[in-house]
Amino acid sequence: MPLKTIPSIRFEIYLPVSYSASDPSQENNIHYVNLGEVVEYLAKMMKDYKGYEGYTLSNPQGLPPLAGGYQGEELERNYYIVLVFPDHLMGRAVNDVTKMVEYFQTLFNQREIFLLHTAVMRYQPQESYETQTPTGTASSF
Repeated sequence: MPLKTIPSIRFEIYLPVSYSASDPSQENNIHYVNLGEVVEYLAKMMKDYKGYEGYTLSNPQGLPPLAGGYQGEELERNYYIVLVFPDHLMGRAVNDVTKMVEYFQTLFNQREIFLLHTAVMRYQPQESYETQTPTGTASSF
């Protein structure tokens, strides 16, 4: 069966598992990210992308899959989110994802949140693909 090639953009966002409060004098300075808040934000944002409402989030029940840190600082564990949008929605998606990262950066008291976006190709069987238009009408997955 021939495949339909769909030029797309992929976003990867890395969120901390825990973070320090903005006031280091607090007795309990370590806070844990509530992935329910993350999922709720994603679900609300993705409703605006008819036909592209999906996202991937690392397993919230498992150990965080990523670890890293700044030189000389403690190791940080991270969850990740993956979002893929077709090229014709790139401008809007970049704007929405940037707003989301800024929101989480403030909420989780982060100096920065790593956001990567890159061009990718998605492939779908021809028969499950319906005509896409720049207005966002899309195929069913």
